[in-house]
Amino acid sequence: MMIKTIKYLSFTVGLVAMMATLTGCNSEPELKTHAIQNTEGLSGETVIPLGSEDQPFWLVTSESKGLLLLDEDGRVRSQIKGSNELLDIRQNVVIKGQSVLLAASVNKETNRPMLVAVNTQEGTLKSVASLPSPTFDIDGICLYRDTQQHVYLFMLNGRGAGQQWLVIDGETQTPLSREVRELTLPPLSSDCSVDDTTNALYISEEGIGVWKYGAHPEAALGRQVIHLVQPHGSSAESVAGISAFPGGVMVVDPDTATLSGYKVEGDTVEEAFALKVAGAQTPESVGVIRASDSTLRVGLFDDETDQYLAADVDWKASAAPEDSELITILPEVQTPAMGRFGDVADDPAIWVNPENASQSLVLGTNKKQGLFVYDLEGKERQSFSTGRLNNVDVRYGFELGRKTVDIATASNRTDNSIAVYSIDRTTGRLTESGRVKTDLPEIYGLCMYQPEPGRIDVFVNDKDGTYQQYQLKVRGMRISGTKVRTFKVDSQPEGCVANEATQQLFVGEEGAGVWVIGANDNDGVKLEPVAKIGGQLVDDVEGMAVYSQEQQSYLVVSSQGNDSYAVFDTEKPYAYRGSFRVGLNAAKGIDGASETDGLDVSSANFGGVFSEGMLVVQDGRNHMPSSPQNFKYIPWKSIQSALKLD
Repeated sequence: MMIKTIKYLSFTVGLVAMMATLTGCNSEPELKTHAIQNTEGLSGETVIPLGSEDQPFWLVTSESKGLLLLDEDGRVRSQIKGSNELLDIRQNVVIKGQSVLLAASVNKETNRPMLVAVNTQEGTLKSVASLPSPTFDIDGICLYRDTQQHVYLFMLNGRGAGQQWLVIDGETQTPLSREVRELTLPPLSSDCSVDDTTNALYISEEGIGVWKYGAHPEAALGRQVIHLVQPHGSSAESVAGISAFPGGVMVVDPDTATLSGYKVEGDTVEEAFALKVAGAQTPESVGVIRASDSTLRVGLFDDETDQYLAADVDWKASAAPEDSELITILPEVQTPAMGRFGDVADDPAIWVNPENASQSLVLGTNKKQGLFVYDLEGKERQSFSTGRLNNVDVRYGFELGRKTVDIATASNRTDNSIAVYSIDRTTGRLTESGRVKTDLPEIYGLCMYQPEPGRIDVFVNDKDGTYQQYQLKVRGMRISGTKVRTFKVDSQPEGCVANEATQQLFVGEEGAGVWVIGANDNDGVKLEPVAKIGGQLVDDVEGMAVYSQEQQSYLVVSSQGNDSYAVFDTEKPYAYRGSFRVGLNAAKGIDGASETDGLDVSSANFGGVFSEGMLVVQDGRNHMPSSPQNFKYIPWKSIQSALKLD
């Protein structure tokens, strides 16, 4: 119900609602309305203004007539028969190469959502898709369009159930119906509206008020108060309809026949106006669009008189700021979901098969269980119930007995040790091959370093900021280790990565940024800054890895606070090359990635879409549908192209 190109609204509110001064006393500000002609007796519910000021139209729902397109005189120009109450729209949605005004409604008789193309030039309604019924009765709907041009439908049930479905694939420009995530809401949450420009999902809770949630599928959990009713707040007695627009939301109170408007910028909420709706007794719904740069056009339905009403509110739009939206890269492969919900999956490591890169593996830790091993198609190949493993890494060419093997190690929070696995260089089979005890009280992150052929070191850290460096040793057919260095950062670390080409170790301090130190055990304890929190990095700083090339290498860092990944040069001055997010790949049925802990990257040619290498990230919020956490594979060539990397 909003126009995408308008980003924010100024707080200058001039109202086509004048103070009623006829009595000469302090009267409540009033919103002047006019009835839409010839609409009595339609058993209506929702009305949304459409068209231009010169040629206005009204899209309305009717329990007895269905979905109706009315002209300015209230004449029916087009109709889709049914029993409809709920309604929302999005303008300029591209479907199969054509830009349409897309409407969503629900036929109460079948409980099935419907998508309809509205043509105000020709005065027509055309069915686009009839979607399946969800497992609950639909009491509220609203549409949302993200920056990938995907269109989603939120469906609410007044008993606390809710779902978000993908209904238009922005890449292929085709309708579909795919559940993305489930919403757990308070009971009596039955109306919603979304401001696409701020990714804000507004939901009304009967008897309580209006809340703001994140509309994006990868949004963090949580909500913010917008509008509370008595006795919780002082602004109204009840809430019926709500309607978002760029930078704000309108709320209608049927008990007092009041329309309130709120300006919302981030966490800041200001009430712009509260107006008595003239000509209405119990307004139940509200729809808003921008009619001009200075005017919002409002449609209301009065349940008492069964009448559709129209009004204008002067709310000037400010100039749109520069679009700071990050580049979106699509994943190509995902692993199966972990066996349980919660903070379970953490860190991946890529093992490159030295004989056939297409047979390479991805190792992934499970903080409740152990280690999982996947192939390049994301299929599980092995698993180990080793303990509460946090971070994992891999290095190559280690002599164990009379055999050369590759080595994987993981930080084991069960007993504050380093779990060691040998990898058969031909078959890729992993074997538990040792455990290195540490004296850390709370082991956390881990990474590996190979200072010279045949030697492998392991760095581990503790939540208190302590780093320890261990050199792996062979004792018979088991692997142990010896501590060779200790240093410290000021606060909690986790991610780290060694770059053999420069003999440097990059370390992450979750709330501070990224540092670098010499990786050799005689390099001392002095840390130098690479990138601080603020700007490119939003805390927490989590996983990091190096994409190694002969001429140019890059450091990739998980910026968990804004669900992005930052790329830097690995050599001074550690130039920032850009950031990106991992978005939803509708064609593959893979959701985006967010709240990422660990990651790994490789420049090996794995073939196909991974011919330039790949990035693997942990997905902290796994959707489509809502599922336990997993890992996503992203082609490096997509990142390379988007950020214009060498």
